[in-house]
Amino acid sequence: MTIKAALWQMMDDLPSGRYGLWTLTDMLNVQTDHHTMPHTVKRYIKEYADISGAGFICVVQNKSIFEYAPGCKIAGSFIDK
Repeated sequence: MTIKAALWQMMDDLPSGRYGLWTLTDMLNVQTDHHTMPHTVKRYIKEYADISGAGFICVVQNKSIFEYAPGCKIAGSFIDK
C-alpha cells in the first residue's frame, strides 16, 4: 500500500474535528512505519478533500491546526500510480 493510499484510508475513518498537521503526520507514520513529511501529508489531504468533498480548512495558522469535516469515503476507489 502506498503512503497516499494509507493516508486516504486513514482520512476515510477519521471523525470530524480539529487536528494538528503534525498529529496527522505522526498517525500516518505509525500506521505505515515510514517517515513522511508534513508538507507531503498536507498535499495528499488537500487532494483527498478535493475529490471526496471533505472539508480541510486551516483554523490556527501558526500552529497548523485544521478543521476536518468528512466527505464521501473514497479510499480504494482509485488506483494509485
